[in-house]
Amino acid sequence: VLVTDTTNKDYVDYATLIESALPDISNADDPFKLGLPGAPLLRSVVILDKDGRPGFIGKSQFEAAAERADLGKLRVWCAGVAQRSIAAIIYTSGTTSKPRGVVHTNESLVRTWVMTGRRWSMRADDRFWNPVQLFHIAGIGPLVFTFGHGATLVTDTYFEAGKALDHINKTKPTMLYPTYPPLTMDIITHAKFGETDFSHVRAWANIAPPETLRRMQEAIPNASQISLYGSTEGGCVTLHSPDDDLETRINTGGLPLPGNQVRVVDPDTGAELPPGTAGEIQYRGYNTLLGYYKDSEKTAATIDEEGWVHTGDLGDFDKAGRLTFRGRLKETFKVGGENVAPAEVEQCLEGHPAVKLAQVVPIPDDRLLEVPVA
Repeated sequence: VLVTDTTNKDYVDYATLIESALPDISNADDPFKLGLPGAPLLRSVVILDKDGRPGFIGKSQFEAAAERADLGKLRVWCAGVAQRSIAAIIYTSGTTSKPRGVVHTNESLVRTWVMTGRRWSMRADDRFWNPVQLFHIAGIGPLVFTFGHGATLVTDTYFEAGKALDHINKTKPTMLYPTYPPLTMDIITHAKFGETDFSHVRAWANIAPPETLRRMQEAIPNASQISLYGSTEGGCVTLHSPDDDLETRINTGGLPLPGNQVRVVDPDTGAELPPGTAGEIQYRGYNTLLGYYKDSEKTAATIDEEGWVHTGDLGDFDKAGRLTFRGRLKETFKVGGENVAPAEVEQCLEGHPAVKLAQVVPIPDDRLLEVPVA
């Protein structure tokens, strides 16, 4: 069953997209038993806000069907869902151009993100503002832990900094999740930022180099800014607590979530590396993906026989076991034979007060083979 609506028609017209993908739907005799040649497993398509579209189940039809549902049977089904059964397929391309479906179980999705909310110190009276799209793990995960803690999710159809600041003023969230530098920098450099009341915010999250995080923390000094390391494949892998001291929250990515294992290894030998030595970040535990949808080759290349997820990310631990992300292994380039991580150059540039955001890439050079350009 496919469920949609038309309330975001000015943004994306989902019903028309479905009709273009399933041209036979308007000729279906029974919207409860479609039987379309191009989608034999699809039984119904529901539009939650409209009636009368040929081939679709409208809102009133759907609600009438709900009235006839057997609630006893429903409770048995819900209580009987296995932890390792599939909950979601979330598409990611990482640093490649080919999207792949990350298959998450109920355990990896729900347990991981409820534990994340616990590390945030979330309470039932919190209002969690999240502008990240709901097709993204950073949108789905916080949705899960907000519900899991009985709190309130605050979001919008799309992100625009001025609109977002008005929304924050109106809804008075206690936690903010802009997360990514383009969103956060748009907010704190916007003309409306100084007019926005952030006194109700007690914690917020951002992912950026240390100097950028420091600028962000200074922008909302009353709220404890936390950071994290994660991915679509493993959700939130490491995270701070809002109670951690400032330098810890700015210079590291926090501790692993309870019960999960994280290690840093030599990418060539697989040997585990000591604190302070950078290598490939690997993790395993209840947070890990089941595999990639219909891609056994990529699954085998990512998850080894012992269950470790090979991230391709570069990082290191401090002596307290806190992880710091240093960039992508494959993004490191050679300048005259020396390894240069673009993230380190970006961090240096973003330390300058006149720089809002930096992006570093390599270009060919006759003498040094390649050099960074920002």
